Amino acid sequence: MKTEDIQSLILEGVFPDIFKALSFLEECQNSDGGISGMAKGTKSTDAPTAYVLQLWTRLEKVISDYKVDPQRLQSIKEYLLKKGPPWKDMNNNANVHSTGRVAIALIESGVSPDDPVLSRAAEYLVRERNSDNGWGYRKGEGSYPYFTYFAVKTLELVDKDEYSKYIAQAIEFIYNGLKAKTWHSSPFNVALGALLLLETDQKKYSAVIKQSISLLKEYIQKEPWEADSYVTSRGLFPIRYYTPEILHTFLASGLHPLDPEVWHIVRWIKRNQSDDGGWKWGASETVSWAAALSLISLADVVGNIENLGAKGIFADAYLCLEEIRTSVVDKEDLQRRYKEIKQRESQALFMGRLAASMVVICLFALLAIYLSFVAWPLAVFLKGIISQKAASWISLILVSGAFLIPMPYLVYYSAKGRLERIESIKIGWQIAAFLLASIVLVIVFELVG
Repeated sequence: MKTEDIQSLILEGVFPDIFKALSFLEECQNSDGGISGMAKGTKSTDAPTAYVLQLWTRLEKVISDYKVDPQRLQSIKEYLLKKGPPWKDMNNNANVHSTGRVAIALIESGVSPDDPVLSRAAEYLVRERNSDNGWGYRKGEGSYPYFTYFAVKTLELVDKDEYSKYIAQAIEFIYNGLKAKTWHSSPFNVALGALLLLETDQKKYSAVIKQSISLLKEYIQKEPWEADSYVTSRGLFPIRYYTPEILHTFLASGLHPLDPEVWHIVRWIKRNQSDDGGWKWGASETVSWAAALSLISLADVVGNIENLGAKGIFADAYLCLEEIRTSVVDKEDLQRRYKEIKQRESQALFMGRLAASMVVICLFALLAIYLSFVAWPLAVFLKGIISQKAASWISLILVSGAFLIPMPYLVYYSAKGRLERIESIKIGWQIAAFLLASIVLVIVFELVG
């Protein structure tokens, strides 16, 4: 999708201001290359830095005309490569979450999975695995889908074959836990667990995935959302404000970008955006990691719209969503309209190609008729007015060549679907006018000369 398409949604006030938020994150980058862990100007922290690297890497793929300053990308990667592994939290504690997040971001940004830094990260994660085959914040702390997801994805990206045993056991741990509804009081953990199963084998785990998605749909409808949390040795850590990441699971499960659950989160992000472009999510000031996670989720939505190949209708739809609230009837109506538009586009394309083909056939037929019956009589007639050389040049080369000039244009643009029926017919008239004007001009120049 192009910048102007997203800007149209922003200006109408139905989509968060992505570009203002991006400027905020640029201001959060410190001189060491890292990203402020909390408010702008605080010390750089590993996980938020990884969020921003992941965002910048993905953003260039979903916004076709948006480019991140290469120097920013280079300095942020250098910061992360220098800091670990393992990577640490704001209290300088090495942990599974930070290490997994950074490793995934580095690989997505182009660092080779064979890099020794990433190999050490994978080895660290294996050592931190709990006896139940899952991962917690650190070894010995409760295993949750949240930490297990990032550990498993890192091992898959670094060397899926070498770590296949750990990966398979972790997936089984997540599957059994979701099936037993172990984490159903924590929607965010359900989302990350379901996402892991979706990305592993959607068909095999379909029943548990469906159950999890149903739970998340119910949860999303109950805004304001309750504080979600997991227990660590340091007490409760609130993750209510990771809710936008549930978008990953919704979109991965096949939910339409216009589904109520998707738009419900998008609208929540829009409503909570601060004047400086960032998000507070419960803090007293806007924080970098909240902004980065929000933008990663929004990039997911933009990417899905782009992949569906219907930017125009989605732009129009989003402009109306505040009014229609994306009810099922409205969504079905929009989809019906979209199908009708595609059918009309297909019909117009067919008619344009048919008209172009007819013009080509007519030109070849006229050329054959001309060479067989007109060219030589025309040359004889012209000899009485102008020189024999000029008469032969007009009748055999100029006129014949004019028939062939538009052929490549007609064939190429009709194949691309850029010609309409009226435009093709207009080309035919232009060719006739060109022929007549050329002959008249040559005769006039010969007579004057």
